[in-house]
Amino acid sequence: MSKRTAFLLVALAGMLADLATKSWVFSALGVDDPRGPIPPGSIEVLPGCLAWRASTNTGIVWGLFQGVPWLFTALSFVAVPVIVTLFWKASAPGWRFTIALALVLAGALGNGYDRVVYGRVRDFIDVYVIHYPSFNVADSWICIGVALLAWHLIAEPKPAPPAEDGRSGTPAPKKA
Repeated sequence: MSKRTAFLLVALAGMLADLATKSWVFSALGVDDPRGPIPPGSIEVLPGCLAWRASTNTGIVWGLFQGVPWLFTALSFVAVPVIVTLFWKASAPGWRFTIALALVLAGALGNGYDRVVYGRVRDFIDVYVIHYPSFNVADSWICIGVALLAWHLIAEPKPAPPAEDGRSGTPAPKKA
């Protein structure tokens, strides 16, 4: 499978997983329209640690910058072509880079869909061992993708430095 095909499949599968989990949890908790009031209640996954609890967010991660949803909707529209262009223009992208950008794209598409359709992002993963703001699968994809991208930037072999005489560190092929 080509890296371009893998990039598109991972991004599509990631977005669909995000949208499916949001729909399932919100439906299971009786939330018909995320734009309206969210009824109390949760689905305990790991008692004392983790629950599915419906909430919405008009801002970004951790509920920052509430009240300007139009800005983040616009950023979603900008992020998608930027991510695709970064990948498509990369010369010989490695698998780590491919998966990293595909996951970031999946998250941007999933949350972007919510912003366009609902004017807010649907969150439901509630970790409360140490209280952490609710998040969703798209947020997870973005965080994992950014971590992989950082790993890629740190671990990727660097080109050889130029020699002292200004030529490249790689010797030129010998002429016959």
